[in-house]
Amino acid sequence: MRYGKDGKHIELTWPGTLPKPALLGDTATYAEVLSRVDLEMRAQVNGYAQRADAAESLGKTEFKLAAEGLIVTEKDGALTAKDDDGKVWFQSPPAQMWDSGTKSAEVGVKITDGTLELTPDHDLMAAADTTFPVTIDPDMVTPGKTGWTKVLSGKADTECSSSPR
Repeated sequence: MRYGKDGKHIELTWPGTLPKPALLGDTATYAEVLSRVDLEMRAQVNGYAQRADAAESLGKTEFKLAAEGLIVTEKDGALTAKDDDGKVWFQSPPAQMWDSGTKSAEVGVKITDGTLELTPDHDLMAAADTTFPVTIDPDMVTPGKTGWTKVLSGKADTECSSSPR
């Protein structure tokens, strides 16, 4: 998946061969990209939504991450893509996950050597009362197109807003 404008972009690549997607409106669903895991990509006005729906416990997943004209960084589970002048071109709120019941947790996010690593919360995935499927949700948006705010229980010092600084 490549996302960008004006010669600047980020690109995420799945670590294997993706099956042919099922297309419905703005959404492409890739079935069984891993055992009992579907990958969903949805085009949005201000970016894209990427979700993995896991029907069973899932460990770390790595995507190849490339950027042209941008530097991608991670802080508190949120991603920011800036140019050399420090202008924010794309950003994401902290990655989250939730089950089909009422449980939710943060997703571990790490960038190393051209790789975006997502690590689901082990406790949520392993809990006997987790209702599958579990959805893992990192999105990427263009700042200024819309606004979002996330409220993270117990994370009073974490800043999460799409408003430009």
